[in-house]
Amino acid sequence: THYCIDRLRRQRHLGPSLDQETMQESVASEQGLPEAMAMEHERAAEAQRLLSYLPPAHRRVVVLKYWGEQSIAEIAKNTSESVANVKVMLHRARLMMARAARREDAPTVQAIQGEQVHAR
Repeated sequence: THYCIDRLRRQRHLGPSLDQETMQESVASEQGLPEAMAMEHERAAEAQRLLSYLPPAHRRVVVLKYWGEQSIAEIAKNTSESVANVKVMLHRARLMMARAARREDAPTVQAIQGEQVHAR
């Protein structure tokens, strides 16, 4: 889950290079562009699907951290949560997303949360 989120974040920050060699490579690789766009769309859809299984509070924290690029302290301030609680929510959200990603048919939020309770 971290890998996908980090990769999406890096791709968003990378701007086009203006040097001659990169421009030529870009033109030469335009044939692969539809495939790259399709893969990017697929990754974004998978991230959205995994986020949809999180409780709203956990989803908000994940979105603020990885797409809003806010620090833990900023998230705590913006959500009126303690720093410790934000860290716990991020950790639990990552666990829930990882479990959902490993399943062929992603379970409901209640099923994932039930597993957490039984795992303790």
